Amino acid sequence: MPARGNRWRPRSPRGPRRSELVAAHGAVAWVEPAGAKVYRLAGGAWAAMPVLAGATRVSIAARGEALAAAWQQPSGSDGVYVAIAANGATTWTRLGGLLDVDPNSDARAPQIAIDGDGAPIVAWAEQIETAARGVMARWSGSAWTILGGASWLAGAQLPDAPRIALGADRSPAVAWTENAAVHVARFNGPAEPGPGLATRGSISGRAFSAASPAPTVLATGCFTAGAAGRPVPHAGLVPHDPVGELWTDGAKKRRWIALPDGAAMAVSATGAWEPLVGSVVIKELAVELAPGDPASRRAVETRFLVKGAGGWQGFTYQWRSDGSDADLLTDGQFTKAWSLTTGGTYTHVDPSRSQCLSCHESSFGPLLGRRTEQLRRWLDYGGVIADQLASLQHLGIGPASATPALPSPHDASLSVETRTRGYTAANCAHCHNPAHIAIKDLRITTPLARTRLCEVIAPGRPLDGRLHQLVTARPGMPAIGSLVPDPLIGSLVNTWITGMTSCPLEIEAQPDAALQIEARVLADQREQRADLEVDLERRRLEREAELERDAHAGVDVTAEAEHRAADAEAERDVDRAAARVDGRDEVGEVRVAEVLAIAEVVDAEHDVERAAALEIDLEIEPGGITEEESDAEAIGARGSDAERQHEDRDRQSSHAAMVDRVRGGCEVRGKGHSSTRRYIMGHRIDRGDVIDMLEESITLRIPVVVELRDGRRFEDRVTQIGKYAGEDHVAFHDHEFTPLRQISRTARAVPREYTYAGKR
Repeated sequence: MPARGNRWRPRSPRGPRRSELVAAHGAVAWVEPAGAKVYRLAGGAWAAMPVLAGATRVSIAARGEALAAAWQQPSGSDGVYVAIAANGATTWTRLGGLLDVDPNSDARAPQIAIDGDGAPIVAWAEQIETAARGVMARWSGSAWTILGGASWLAGAQLPDAPRIALGADRSPAVAWTENAAVHVARFNGPAEPGPGLATRGSISGRAFSAASPAPTVLATGCFTAGAAGRPVPHAGLVPHDPVGELWTDGAKKRRWIALPDGAAMAVSATGAWEPLVGSVVIKELAVELAPGDPASRRAVETRFLVKGAGGWQGFTYQWRSDGSDADLLTDGQFTKAWSLTTGGTYTHVDPSRSQCLSCHESSFGPLLGRRTEQLRRWLDYGGVIADQLASLQHLGIGPASATPALPSPHDASLSVETRTRGYTAANCAHCHNPAHIAIKDLRITTPLARTRLCEVIAPGRPLDGRLHQLVTARPGMPAIGSLVPDPLIGSLVNTWITGMTSCPLEIEAQPDAALQIEARVLADQREQRADLEVDLERRRLEREAELERDAHAGVDVTAEAEHRAADAEAERDVDRAAARVDGRDEVGEVRVAEVLAIAEVVDAEHDVERAAALEIDLEIEPGGITEEESDAEAIGARGSDAERQHEDRDRQSSHAAMVDRVRGGCEVRGKGHSSTRRYIMGHRIDRGDVIDMLEESITLRIPVVVELRDGRRFEDRVTQIGKYAGEDHVAFHDHEFTPLRQISRTARAVPREYTYAGKR
């Protein structure tokens, strides 16, 4: 640093900022802003290895022609990764993905060595809940295996610079500093890791009464008092954790399940694990009162899901500010502000009992995180690191399953699309699936093209798409239980969509009931096409007769031109109808063959809204016909020009009056169907109340104008109507999930071009 006066003035170094240099036999590495740079000595010259992008810390090891690297990389949380370049290779081969015990926690300062058998061994430190754990794993050739199972660290703070060494080429030892002292741990293997828990505790006498729930958490018998806001779970509560956590405004979580003694769980038809009656599932939500300090963690809420003979029930306990106990809340949504030691507050949302069941329902669960793909990970059992699925099976709790692990959004070794899909599967699929809110299908097994996410994505322009808006704002998604957006999903969605050049969209085959409706609509289209063809032919015959009658009197050329223009327009109407039926429309997404097969057996006499799906301007017959007249009779009834003009004026008047009524809207008056049949803007509708108009929006994929009781008003397409938590709700294409009772009026939107794909 050059001197200035009597003081030293720091000068920033030129070029990238470097971290400490690390070296191995014939190799060196360091970290720059772009990632870790590694060079190996080959043939007397230094050869650059590909940059380990995103690395903030690196360790390397060499043995013979093999070079291995372990590095730390942030992705929502800090994670540990390993790669190897064997046999003198100049490219990296990743060994697995994210190594962290808890994908949602911070894992740091990895150190790597290669043993005498050529297997990489990596040690790292990880913050798991309030404890700092030391983990060591060995690459078996196809997977990582925890050495010994026990943590080599049991502190409160992560060590800054652990080091690893091998004794006799195989036995690893690790050293680290803690509280100004040096610690050394040596592995005495080769013991294989066992289950996380040797035995399963009894819950005898600890049954939770849903009929008469205990007034406080400690009174349930499931916990005993420990440190403030840190209750000690009963021995019968088995801990578990998912790969992908549900976002709850950054709250830290612990989870347990208590089954009746000797009971096991089975895999349900939805893929969720399903326990017997009498089982209790518990989740604790906590906050760090000093953000970033695990020692300041305090419980703010404890949730119970209890399975009784009549199904599941949810109960919420809110913790007192002094952390002495938590009190049972009544059935309502509550919030509580917790003061932070750094200033400001953390506001936590405690859900109502009905809100618990709106997510924990049967379409995906009712249990959400208790699924094989969510439980396929390591878990810290009080200092013993073990495979969670194997441990649950050892205890007689978990069923066997080959389902692969859910992609973690924190795993930077995966594509950003895969990480985003893993996040939405963990946070959204329990509502957005075909059996619940079918507006989207966000299950991890659903191909992207069939999720319908592309309907709310603008490739290359994340800010223009509805998806980005929903996950980065409140109100948004999730609709309940969150006041603050998750920055991780905002970052993932932004990166994913920015890199898109296109987004595939494929409408999956609909259930039989919906297909029947679609078939009926198509049958109507075919009938309308036939009607138009008849009308066109009659027009031609009338024109020919008129020309013959007036041949000697002379023909008005202008009038004849108008007649021919009308005929040409009618022909275009027929062509458009034919294109719809034959599947030659510009969208090209009508499943013609499948629907026609059903349409063949659909009775032409039905009450489904005829012609509402047609892209046909029927102003040649404004307002349509009356209930008492058939289409053919109405067409044939036109005689002279005077009669036709008189009839058209009557229909136009009727048409205008009906348009006014529909645009004025329909008020809620119950669930009965109106029997009035009429034509509106050339489209016949048979129903008049709110529910029917909403159902029409679903069936025909056309938008409606919705007015809520709080005065808000919007235009959108309805995707589903159904009961959720015992109450009728409406799912919209671009708006939030809304209870039916909140809707005061509905009206048809101004007609737009119709397509089967539901695009507007």
